[in-house]
Amino acid sequence: MTVREMVRVVRRRWWALVGCVVLGLVIAGIAGALAPPQYTSSARVLVATPDVDQGSLVPPGGIGASQRAVNYANLVTGTAIPQKVIQDLGLTEPVEQLLKQVEVDVIAGTTIIEITATDSNPSRAQHIAQAFADELSAAVPKIESEAGAAQTPASVTVTDPAPFPDQPAPRGLASTLALGFVAGLVVGAALLWLLEYLDNSVRRRRDLERLTGAPVLGTVGATKGAGPHLAGPRDDRAEAYRVVRTALQFADVPNQVPVFAVAGVHAGDGASTTAANLALAMARAGQRVLVVDADLHRPRLAQLFGLPAGQPGLAEVLTGAAAVDRAIQRWSGSTLDVLGSGSVPEDPTEQVQSRAMDELLTALRSRYDVIVLDTPPAVELSDAALLGAAADGVILVARYGRTTDEDVTAAVERLSVVHARLVGSVLTSVPRPNRVPDASYRSQPPALPTRAPAEPTTDGGRTAGATEPRSGSPVDR
Repeated sequence: MTVREMVRVVRRRWWALVGCVVLGLVIAGIAGALAPPQYTSSARVLVATPDVDQGSLVPPGGIGASQRAVNYANLVTGTAIPQKVIQDLGLTEPVEQLLKQVEVDVIAGTTIIEITATDSNPSRAQHIAQAFADELSAAVPKIESEAGAAQTPASVTVTDPAPFPDQPAPRGLASTLALGFVAGLVVGAALLWLLEYLDNSVRRRRDLERLTGAPVLGTVGATKGAGPHLAGPRDDRAEAYRVVRTALQFADVPNQVPVFAVAGVHAGDGASTTAANLALAMARAGQRVLVVDADLHRPRLAQLFGLPAGQPGLAEVLTGAAAVDRAIQRWSGSTLDVLGSGSVPEDPTEQVQSRAMDELLTALRSRYDVIVLDTPPAVELSDAALLGAAADGVILVARYGRTTDEDVTAAVERLSVVHARLVGSVLTSVPRPNRVPDASYRSQPPALPTRAPAEPTTDGGRTAGATEPRSGSPVDR
């Protein structure tokens, strides 16, 4: 995983990292507040060398008082002295446990050994510190004599007996909180790694191409605000749909007037929004486009285009209750026509699978350049597979970070069973990159020399100034 991918993971799952850090601080704060108070008591021992002729003095090992103080301090953390302290005080804990309560230090620049004992009982802390000091002062003469010196060259004296601690030691809440912060950070990082490892949602184009076996026609960025909507001509999302439109111009479809079925893997993947905006992008290029709301279970196109409610639609056309010319509505004076769903029938799946649906698509091919079908989700309902088999190509829509690998595989399998032609996929709700294209490049076109507009003429219902379809393109023909 690269540094950039790690940053994206943290940005995507920051809540897990922050939650672990906050939890670590809370646990550390509670543990510090509930911990019993600790008392400390310290005794000081002086290591001194008699004032004798240094030339005749032969200390054990050839060392002086300062080094002896260090050596004698190490005796406190050994085994012999702690065992004697346990016997003297009648303690029950082992040597290792007792030494965890004792700290030994040689004061810098001196030969003074400071022995500090910590315990929740103030009297016990005092007795332990004093017992260690007494045992050390008693053990040193024996060690000096066993070293073979004629006279004792050094003495150990308890100069400051261990006092009774009246107040508990500071709790060290700051260090406890710091430890909790570090622990929460480590646990949060591990949780991020685990969540990323277990996350099998689609996030990369190459993963979607691998799962579908078809190219990714385009990616659509995430939008701010709730609900689907149509993209404006200079919206960044409009450019994304133009990219999809351009890719479809080179799609290998069998008919000159292609019918594309747009199906989401699951509900909420953005199939209706993709179908509506793709049809709108094609119409803005001068093509005669019909977008059909073939999702008779949960229609959305009428709401997206702001069409009046109560109008007849696909359901009435298929049952013969309304003529197709009456059901089709022109959107905003453009070359885009919309065939809404109409009323929701009791048997939506049987309606779209009927012979009337095939006859309707055949009749509509002679009137339009492109037909776009908005279908139900492929995994949840069989309508998408039925409509995909009737269409010339299927555009599968997956949502970034939500659609899983298993869902995409299941959708592709459903389409392949009915021999539906998967021409490509679209990945929606993709997070915007840190560096975005300069919007002023499109919003402020350079001024061009003006000239008198040509007299508009029409040819077969088309304006001569309109963009002509590219010859040889399956979509434009």
